[in-house]
Amino acid sequence: AVMCVSDLSAFGALMECLRRGIRVPDDVAIAGFGAYDLAEQSVPSITTIDVGAHEIGIRVAELVLDLLNGRREPDDRVVVGMTPKVIARHTA
Repeated sequence: AVMCVSDLSAFGALMECLRRGIRVPDDVAIAGFGAYDLAEQSVPSITTIDVGAHEIGIRVAELVLDLLNGRREPDDRVVVGMTPKVIARHTA
């Protein structure tokens, strides 16, 4: 099994396996990270981990606005929680 740092690198691993005649997921399972559109659109589609990057981005933007508007101090500790979700597709 191969767990890649991103869906883009998982796509590269998938293409190399196909080029070499390695059957995915029969011979090797591949998973990516990030839930990129590429993972859904590739053939076969890539299993991925979705961490809610869009929601995290919104929360970070809100925090920056709070800093700029004086509603938060620069050294305030903030934890932005995330709940990763496995999106099982055809590569694993």
